[in-house]
Formats: sequence, C-alpha cells, structure tokens
Amino acid sequence: MNHKLQPVLRLGASILVLAAFLLTPHGTLAEPQPSQPPLPNPANPNNPWLNPKLACSDPQIRPGTFTKSATNPILYPGGVGSWEEMGVLRPSVLWADGTYRMWYAGSNASFTSAIGYATSTNGTDWTKETTNPVVENGDTGAWDDFSVNFATVIQDGDVYKMWYTGTGPGAGGVGSVRKIGMATSTDGIDWTKHAGNPVLDVGPTGAWDAGQVSIPTVTKVGGGYQMWYSVGITGASGIGHATSPDGTTWTKDPANPVIPGGSGGWDDIIYAPFVLNDGCFLQMFYSGCDGLGICQIGYARSLDGTTWSKQGAILPMGTGTDFDSGLVGYPSAMLGIPYYRLFYTGALEDEPYHIGLATALRLDKEIFLPAIQR
Repeated sequence: MNHKLQPVLRLGASILVLAAFLLTPHGTLAEPQPSQPPLPNPANPNNPWLNPKLACSDPQIRPGTFTKSATNPILYPGGVGSWEEMGVLRPSVLWADGTYRMWYAGSNASFTSAIGYATSTNGTDWTKETTNPVVENGDTGAWDDFSVNFATVIQDGDVYKMWYTGTGPGAGGVGSVRKIGMATSTDGIDWTKHAGNPVLDVGPTGAWDAGQVSIPTVTKVGGGYQMWYSVGITGASGIGHATSPDGTTWTKDPANPVIPGGSGGWDDIIYAPFVLNDGCFLQMFYSGCDGLGICQIGYARSLDGTTWSKQGAILPMGTGTDFDSGLVGYPSAMLGIPYYRLFYTGALEDEPYHIGLATALRLDKEIFLPAIQR
C-alpha cells in the first residue's frame, strides 16, 4: 500500500507565505543555496527568512510533506567479502564543524554487525572512514561479543557519546540477547566503551522488555538524559523510556511501554525510535509495519517523553524498482533551517540495506519573501 503525499502550502499571519523559492520546477525540495545557511545548523538563531518559533501549543510544530532525495540511495553497502556487504542501516547523523557526520550499522555475510563512520559536506555525497568499522564486537565472552549495531550519537560539549545495541552469546553460540551499551570519543572515530557496560539491561522475567532492549535513541532534556528503546520487531514490539542523570545509570519509566505495539493498523509492529528535542515538543520518528509487512516511518509528539500523540505515517515505501520498495525504516532526523532532514534505511525485497534521505519544511517557522528594494 503506497501513499502519495500532497504538497503543503501555508498562510502567514499577515502576508501570504510563498514557498516557491524553495521548490524546484518539479515540486521537490531544492537544496539550500550557498547564499542561505546551507546546512541544518540548529545553533543559527538569526536567519532573516524566518520569524520566531510559534507557541509550544501550536499544532503546526511538525514537519511538512517529506520528499525523497533524487540522489537516493546516499550510502551503499560494501563489496563482497567486506564487513558491510549485507547492508548499511540505522544512520545517526550530526552536523558539527561544517561537516555532516554519520555513524551507521553494517553487517557481513555471517550477519555479524559493527558500526561504521562516514562524513559529508552536503548530506548526500558521503566518504566512508578508511579505518571502518570504528566500533566492533567485544572479546569472546563479553556481553557484546556477537555484534554491535544500531548506534545513536550526540555531541555533549567536546565529547561524542554513543549508545548502541550489543548482542551477546546465546544458545548454540548464536547471538540472541540484546542489551544497550555506551561509548565515548573525542573525534567520532576512536571510541572507548564504558567500563560498566551494558548501561541498560533487559527487564526481569515476565516484564515487557525481558527478552531484549535494543535500538536506543538518546537526547538531553534539561540537565539529564532521556532514552527511548525497542524490544523487538515482532508482535511483542513496543517502545520504552528511561531517564538518567549521567548517561550511564538509567531508570526505566514505570509507564513502559510508552508506545505499545499491537495497534492493529499500519504501525502494528513499532520499533526503532529516534527523538528530537526542539525546545517545545519531543518529536519522535519511528518504524512501523502492518501485518502484511508494509513498513513506513511514523511521527509522534510528546511534552514529557512518556505520553505520546501519534501523528500518522510520514514516509511510505517506494514502488517498483525503487531502492526502498521493500522496506522504509530506522529513521534519524535533523532540525535544520528551514528543513527537517530525515535519514533512513531502505531496501528492495531480499536485497542489501541502503541509506536514503528525505527533506521537509519546518512548519514551526513562517517563511517570508524578503522585501523588494526600490
């Protein structure tokens, strides 16, 4: 089932908002030009094209229509025999010091996963780090000795902090128990795993997350950290929430799962959350699949991280021979001026995973044409 998303036009408070200067002749979002802030830099508060943020109660605080990049996919798996030959997925992207920085999961033919790193100046053309993978599975007997993957990275002062999924030994030597660990780096390439890993363990017997905890997303809220995580991609799916004062000691939300699976709709199976904090709302992008295996990316909002309001599906699978006609999921989003940029995983049926990009206008800003000088 595919959905055609309609273009969005918005009226400003006092004049007509004209978005045509942001559109190509084909109606797709154009790349920002060098004369404007070209990259998503949340630290830039002085863009003259934009008015101040709306009140936090305004329902327009959300993305507009997402348009997939014409250059998709933007990141490909490695060649036969490489550590990432079976696919690249679950990107985590930051903008720092004039560069996009991406950490992503890669899987080899034995389905052992590791974490790679790539950089870009424009968000579409990427160069992989020559020393990849930058984070690998632990030594034999370690909690993450089978695989590491599904990283989320934030920049906290001068330090990059990563939370990732580690898979340990299971029956017959096949990795099965997923838990969440942490690592730190000063350059995004050389990582030191936290000595007290895993920082988030599975729940006790009978708990909703007793089987596994996986695919974390972490953001700072106030002086502390908040995490949302998955428990699986089956009928027992759902999204949990935990808080921490330091990023290593976590307390699970007694309301878990804060978004349960089993909706019966397009997101009956729900997993792989990614959360942005825009200063008003916590905005979640997440993977959702129905009972027929049709997978899309959804969007939800929250004021406290516990109570979420779903806003529906925002990015469908492709069609025909599109690289994402078999899967769309594992999102990672950035707040830009004036764009959201949504990095995601796509795949053809039974083909390796690739990473794609989609963009949308931010509807929490009004975009006005500049005054004509006479």
